[in-house]
Amino acid sequence: MKQFSIIVLILLLIGAGVFVVIRKQNPAMFDGTSLGGSISHQASVSKPQAAAAFRLERGFNRHASDYRDFEMAANEGLEVCQKACADDSKCRAFTMVQAGVQGKGAHCWLKSTVPPGYPDERCVSGVKA
Repeated sequence: MKQFSIIVLILLLIGAGVFVVIRKQNPAMFDGTSLGGSISHQASVSKPQAAAAFRLERGFNRHASDYRDFEMAANEGLEVCQKACADDSKCRAFTMVQAGVQGKGAHCWLKSTVPPGYPDERCVSGVKA
C-alpha cells in the first residue's frame, strides 16, 4: 500500500511539472488570449488560488466537519480538490482520499472548520493558510 501511495505522489508531482513547463512555453493557453480576440470580455474568469494558500498534510485525514463531498474522475488529482476548497469561502480545510478507498475515483471532502485529524496514508489534507 505504501508503494502505491508513493507512486501516486510521484505521478501528481510529474503532472504538476508538466503543467508548469507547458504554461511557460505557451502562456497564451492560460491567459485566455488563445481563444481569439481580446481577453477583456472574460473579466469574470478567476485564476486558481496558488498552492501556497494551503498547508498540505500528506498521509493525514481530517475527519469530520464535512459540508460537501464529491468523487473525482480518474484523471483528476489533488489540485481539483484543493481548487474546490480555494474557490469556496465556506471551506477551511479539505481531505482527499485516494482512488479505490471510497469509490472508483479519489474522493474530496470539504470542511467548514479545521477538525482534528489522524495519520492515514490513503489521504492528503489541506488547511487554508
